[in-house]
Amino acid sequence: MHIFHLMQIHAGFGIKSGLIVCGVFILCTHWGLGATISYVGTQTSTEANSYATANWSNAGVLKDFDVSGEKYGTSGYYQIRPMPWDPGAAKIEDATGLGNLLGTNAGSNPTFSSAPSFLSSITGGAGTFVNYGGYGIFRGPDGSLLYRQGALSVAVNNGAYDTPSGNNNGYFGVAFEFTVSTATSFRIGITVDANGGGTYAPDYVGIYSGSTGTVFSSLLNRNAEPDMAIFEINASAGETFTASVWQRSGTQSVAPVSLVTFDEIQSDTTPPFIELNGPTSVSIDWGGSYTDEGATATDDVDSVVTVMPSGAVNTSKPGVYTITFDATDAAGNAATQVVRTVTVSAPSSTTGADGLSDLMRYALGGNAPGDSVAKPSSSVAGEYLVITAIVRTDNPNKLTVVGEVVTDLDHYASGTSVVEVQGVDADDQDGVPDGCMRMTFSVAIEESVTKKFLRLKASLAQ
Repeated sequence: MHIFHLMQIHAGFGIKSGLIVCGVFILCTHWGLGATISYVGTQTSTEANSYATANWSNAGVLKDFDVSGEKYGTSGYYQIRPMPWDPGAAKIEDATGLGNLLGTNAGSNPTFSSAPSFLSSITGGAGTFVNYGGYGIFRGPDGSLLYRQGALSVAVNNGAYDTPSGNNNGYFGVAFEFTVSTATSFRIGITVDANGGGTYAPDYVGIYSGSTGTVFSSLLNRNAEPDMAIFEINASAGETFTASVWQRSGTQSVAPVSLVTFDEIQSDTTPPFIELNGPTSVSIDWGGSYTDEGATATDDVDSVVTVMPSGAVNTSKPGVYTITFDATDAAGNAATQVVRTVTVSAPSSTTGADGLSDLMRYALGGNAPGDSVAKPSSSVAGEYLVITAIVRTDNPNKLTVVGEVVTDLDHYASGTSVVEVQGVDADDQDGVPDGCMRMTFSVAIEESVTKKFLRLKASLAQ
């Protein structure tokens, strides 16, 4: 396996997988096995989304990047050192060292936390737990109670190193480090710019692993309105990740991190299930109307799965038709195909007042009972008895139209001495409808035969 290394040396943050060498933290980016980290987007606090960041736990507020469709932090969260609203003049200012427990063990106003099941450890960087008057108002984990939001503030003083906006123009401070215990896919949200004004906000949030190097968020707005930078991580068991806050040269100071949320992405291997609306088999009359009732798909992960129908029903042509329904969920799992059978009944063979049965009307190009059709004409052409008719030709596997010759009319009923005559395409095809041909059915007139009768017969196979 070819491995390509890009190396940056950052200030040390702990000893993991041999990455500490003489007190320096080495970031290596390589191609190979290990975690994948991708930046998903930033959830901002604006009027348009009803302050979705501050309302992270309120299921009634729309979230742009939520996995569950309800709230951030469904798998776990760390809401760092909040205080009841309004705490008045009370404040928090507690210095803490490297490897702290993110304030979960604080004697007063501890961090609200629910550790994700897939983490084996999470510890904070060296800094100060802070919560001053004027800090942002956030919901608590219950989605209802309001708190003045605290933070872990870390010094942004390691650098200068490259950022997405330039070479050697950025400094970073380590906010926290965590290790996963099992192979997991999840989203992590890291909330910044919720405390004390834009001076104390990062330009970027980054997540580092030994197999990816640092993956950065987009450039953030340092405007004292909370932002949650969200990353998607596919991690192997035992992998360690470091979250850092970055500021560009000339602006570096401190940057507080207020809230960390975890949302596991469940593996989806179950296909959706398709259920027909209406019966599996439908019968309609020839020439009637048909509108399919469709089908509905349900899935154990995706709330909406689109059902794709295929096939069509031609009510002007008797036969058996199928409408097929397919569906695939967001993970690519295909549902078992479901089929509805639609039978368009054969036209009646009962003769109507105009002398034509519905079956003969169909054979002569009609698409529904009562349709006007060109009636066949008979003639004697030289020594031939001829019937000329416009005949349907677009259903050759089912419809048969032939001439039948007898010398005694009773033979039509008895079936004896009946001779079939096949039609021949006429030279004149002007004015013939689509799916039809003008055809002639001819029989020779014999002097030795005193009578000869010629008729058209239509039959339709089911």
